[in-house]
Amino acid sequence: MAAPALVVEGVSKRFKRHRVLDDVSLTVAPGELVALVGENGAGKTTLVRCIAGLIPTDRGEITVEGVSSSRAGNRLSVVWQDLALCDNLDVVANLFLGRELGRPLMSESRMHSQAHALLESLDVHIDDLHRVAGQLSGGQRQGVAIARALLDEPGVLVLDEPTSALGVAEAASVQRLMRRLRRAGVAMLLVSHNLDQVFALADRVVVLRHGKVVADVATNEVHPDDIVAMITGAATDSAARKQLHQLHSLVDQLAEVQPAASLPLIVSALSSALAVNRLCVHLVESSADGEPRPSRSGPEAAERVRLVRRASVGLPDALAALIDDLPLGSAGGLPGVAGARGEAIVIDDLRTAPTSLLNSQLVAAGVLSAWAMPVLGATGLIGVVSAYADRVGTPSEPQLELARLYSNLAASAIEREHLLDEVTRRNRILESLRSMLDRLAGPSQSDDDIGVALLPLCIGIGARAAAIFDSTHEPPPVLRAGITSLGMKVTGAIEADMRHAAELVRKLDASDQRAQRLGHATVAVPVALPGGAGALVAIWPDPDLIGDVTFDLLDDAARTLGLAIERQDMEEARKESSALRRSSVLQREFLMRLSHELRTPLTAIHGYASTLRQTDVHWDEDATGEFLERIATESARMGRLVADLLDSSVIETGGLRLQLDWCDVELIINQAVSLVPDLHDVDVTVAGPLPAVWADHDRLEQVVVNVLANAVRHGAEPVSVHASSAGGSVTIRVVDSGRGITPDLVERLFEPYVTGSTSRGTGIGLAIVRGIVEAHGGAVSFGLTDEMPPRTELRVVLPVEPTE
Repeated sequence: MAAPALVVEGVSKRFKRHRVLDDVSLTVAPGELVALVGENGAGKTTLVRCIAGLIPTDRGEITVEGVSSSRAGNRLSVVWQDLALCDNLDVVANLFLGRELGRPLMSESRMHSQAHALLESLDVHIDDLHRVAGQLSGGQRQGVAIARALLDEPGVLVLDEPTSALGVAEAASVQRLMRRLRRAGVAMLLVSHNLDQVFALADRVVVLRHGKVVADVATNEVHPDDIVAMITGAATDSAARKQLHQLHSLVDQLAEVQPAASLPLIVSALSSALAVNRLCVHLVESSADGEPRPSRSGPEAAERVRLVRRASVGLPDALAALIDDLPLGSAGGLPGVAGARGEAIVIDDLRTAPTSLLNSQLVAAGVLSAWAMPVLGATGLIGVVSAYADRVGTPSEPQLELARLYSNLAASAIEREHLLDEVTRRNRILESLRSMLDRLAGPSQSDDDIGVALLPLCIGIGARAAAIFDSTHEPPPVLRAGITSLGMKVTGAIEADMRHAAELVRKLDASDQRAQRLGHATVAVPVALPGGAGALVAIWPDPDLIGDVTFDLLDDAARTLGLAIERQDMEEARKESSALRRSSVLQREFLMRLSHELRTPLTAIHGYASTLRQTDVHWDEDATGEFLERIATESARMGRLVADLLDSSVIETGGLRLQLDWCDVELIINQAVSLVPDLHDVDVTVAGPLPAVWADHDRLEQVVVNVLANAVRHGAEPVSVHASSAGGSVTIRVVDSGRGITPDLVERLFEPYVTGSTSRGTGIGLAIVRGIVEAHGGAVSFGLTDEMPPRTELRVVLPVEPTE
């Protein structure tokens, strides 16, 4: 260790009959900052004057770098509380005042350059060195005073209350300057009443009381409350009682605050209790997502565990960035080692500690000593508490014991927060399952409904996606329903991975129906389906999110979903059976109406033909022509019936073929009107020129004919036809003068074999209309006119341009 730069040994001093200093001894080493504290009248100023050689001592010796203080010369400089600056002189003149004899040949420009270089090296910013001292701020005046004291590069610097008259920002600037000087190797003696400043800067504290040194202790081994007790002469255990009171107060506060606020409160209280300005708490977390580490072991889990800073106090930005996220182990520096070993680690001087990248970075950030202590809970390591100082030294054993006490409080608070999070998470899962059950308990389900029911399950267990696969048929399994946590359907690579897991489930032992982990982050469980088996598959973005309760939840969900699918299949079977029964009834009714419709023209044809074949009756030419005309009319009617049946069959089987071309809608309407028999009173209105539409001319004509025939058959004349165009489409409206259509028939009339209240016709005319219109990309519907009373109208809407 280097020899002390300043030595005060056995110094005593009397003024008149009063002893001001009594056998005072202290030392200051190069690069060390020692604080001298005491009440007013304790002898601090007298000691500084003795060190500066301004007054002689009665007894004892003071040496500066091995030389008596009376002959120290430029080896010692003092910055007095009043600064001793001349307010009417500029900065340069104040710096060199009293030193002119030693620099007789130095020009004014050279003094200016040297002053500028000195102030810049000390990070003292004054834009104009020709400004008089009286115009400078408090921080700038203090910087000039310190620069003047350092002009001759002294080995010892004494500062008497250097920040007592400064604001917060200026005081912080002066303190940064003092730290730089200490790092440069200057021995400094600081006289101060500000204990926060003392503990932020000093390596040791010398306490004067009634002219005697009552303590000489390292700042990292003592609490400010103990220093206050030494200064005032109070009982030394009062500080301990105060610590105990603070601890009780903290426990009371933790019982009242929310768990999330506990950790910052503990860190702040620990910083105050230990008088440590730079303190932080790291929590053990997963490297992927920041969720608490799951309770599982193994090399994979150990590699993913990291220490993430969750609460801190007093950390500069550079230091905070260095230790924000650390791995567990030696690569994580002091916190990583303390967490891995499960014991407190103390490094009194990082410059001499085993070389590591983090240690060297900490030293570069101004950290010279540090300690770390694990926070241990019921399940093991929870986190690490660490402290950092800009001076060398080690905390005392009582301080470490106090830190252990606070770390136990932190462990309790963290476990309380984790327990609350776990309870909240499980409640959320239960709520998700309840939501799924409510969805599945609805009046009816489809595959889409089951997919929606999977969403709360997916969110509740934290999965990326969940899906049900049906493996009752030949591979590969068929996706019945699947959804992601974002509410999107399962597709692409996710679907492929989940289908692969479903294939693996089919190959498992049939006796094992529990959820199993298949792959890196996939869990699958067999599902009993009607007629075979399937699988419920869930996939996660990170395997660490698969909790211990996930498997039980998926087992329960699989049973519930299996019952829901069975119910869905039974409901679909019931609907199909009902539809088949209804179809059978409709077919019987249709055949009855068809036989009636066919029998009428066949009877007429047979009657007229038989009459003409009679040999005993001679018919004149007019009668014969009328009979033949009736036979032709009834034959055409039969032809239309057969054609309608064929068209209906083609439409139902999806085999309708269109011969598309540009068609004139007005021409088609006029031709259709002329083709409808028994239509006498009709009014056709066209609103403006209609655009040509891309359609099949004959099929479109068939649509208009069927609609008009329906109006004549089931309504009454007159019949109105209105055609108009708007928005890229053409609309044809047909209105008759009948009684209208009951609401229960409005939609059903477009179904095959359904007739109106007159029960005339085959019931396939409007079904053919809808099939042809929809094949053109259009739509057909019933509506009401704007008249009073309103009448029923049938609307046909056709697109003008071709559709896909």
